[in-house]
Amino acid sequence: MRITLNLATRPFADLGPAIKRLRIAMAVLAVIAIGLGLGLRAFHQKADEARARDIRSTARSPASPRNGRITRR
Repeated sequence: MRITLNLATRPFADLGPAIKRLRIAMAVLAVIAIGLGLGLRAFHQKADEARARDIRSTARSPASPRNGRITRR
């Protein structure tokens, strides 16, 4: 049994440009992910600082409500 394959009948598809665009897209997504991660870290640190300030302020005045607001009726 002999199989012949004529390569001239199958067009050659150059994948180089497509792979290059894929690599560029991956790099852009990686930069975006790093930026979002750094932003999340900064946001988390600010929240920790605010939480610590809130705990310190409520520890000074035990009569104040837990959320730090005094309501008057």
